[in-house]
Amino acid sequence: MPSRRDGQHAMNSTIERHEINAGNANLYYLKAGSGPVLLMMHGLMANAVDFKMQFEEFSSRRLCIAPDLPGFGMSREHGSEEPGLYVAADAMEAFISELVPEGEKLDLLGHSFGSVVALELTSRIPEKLRSVTIVGAPTDMTAKPLQRALMPFLPTFSILVNKITIDFYSRNVNIDRRNLTPEIDSLLEERNSIVSPEDADSMMSYIKSFKDWVLPEYPSDYDIPTLIVHGAVDNVVSMNAAEKLASKIPNSTVKIIGNARHSPMYEQSEEFNRILGEFLRI
Repeated sequence: MPSRRDGQHAMNSTIERHEINAGNANLYYLKAGSGPVLLMMHGLMANAVDFKMQFEEFSSRRLCIAPDLPGFGMSREHGSEEPGLYVAADAMEAFISELVPEGEKLDLLGHSFGSVVALELTSRIPEKLRSVTIVGAPTDMTAKPLQRALMPFLPTFSILVNKITIDFYSRNVNIDRRNLTPEIDSLLEERNSIVSPEDADSMMSYIKSFKDWVLPEYPSDYDIPTLIVHGAVDNVVSMNAAEKLASKIPNSTVKIIGNARHSPMYEQSEEFNRILGEFLRI
């Protein structure tokens, strides 16, 4: 398998890779564009490359930033603690403090488990958020029964992770293979070149840390605009999760993207970017 650093050489030349100390974590992140910050966080067994199509669409109007969350991609150093939800939230809070000037706000987007980190941040730093976009969120309302069923098998999961299984999952489960285009295939090849069995160990730690997490309670006057996006045929997280989440978050809107599974931001990037652009009014 290629080394983690091999993947950076294939990155679009307009997208820069940077490194920063954020709290106890050493984070690698992608950055392109200028203007108000659009910060994007990936899910488990993934990395910042997941948002390449959003960089290409929005970096002319936004400063697009996407980190590899602690324990994934190239962000391997995260202090003495195991990587997980709260380690990631601590790191992202410090990351935002470093990169977003005092008094300014950002647009926050999270995909899959990255959306759980985003939801955690809504209760920690609401004053820094202009908007929040949640994509395929495995909230505690729908994921925990599956999570608890999988817990006994997690210690052996990393044994099964190799290039074949990573490539199969990304092209046949996360998306419908019939929607695979050369552009999506190129993105997945680049993304998967940075994924390794170490990411599987981190995934286990994240799932364990999710065990006791609950969705923040939002007051009725909560006014941060929230967009909830879900693939109509998501086979990782039930589509009902989107409606349930919307019922808990005031000022939220649900958009369902047809013919998309768990990763609509690249499986149906044109429709996803249209919806996100309209929401952000850019």
